[in-house]
Amino acid sequence: MAEKQEIRKPVANLVTRFREPYSVQIEIVDESMVPDFPVGSIVYCSPINPHRLKEGKAYVFETMHGFRLATYEYQHKRLIHLSCLNKAYSFIEPIRRDQMLRVYKVDLVASRMEY
Repeated sequence: MAEKQEIRKPVANLVTRFREPYSVQIEIVDESMVPDFPVGSIVYCSPINPHRLKEGKAYVFETMHGFRLATYEYQHKRLIHLSCLNKAYSFIEPIRRDQMLRVYKVDLVASRMEY
């Protein structure tokens, strides 16, 4: 059995940032959130109030270090705890609230079609 991977870095790249209302498009670059978010997918997102996050729902977190798509679990002592859909990834380093710039809700996922 393959060793589980830890996520400590951004897992998505910024494709486009729109001026209003600060919506973004990101491209998924790893397999931590498959099957719902395959590698190469473009995720269209819009900002959400970080106090309105729902446990078990996927969000895009923009930090000083980049973008991270993950499932929100809970907040405790200024840390935001996250998880992956793909169980081959065992750990996502929590995000410190003081390093978080914005949180985005997922509006649409466009998977890359292969011919």
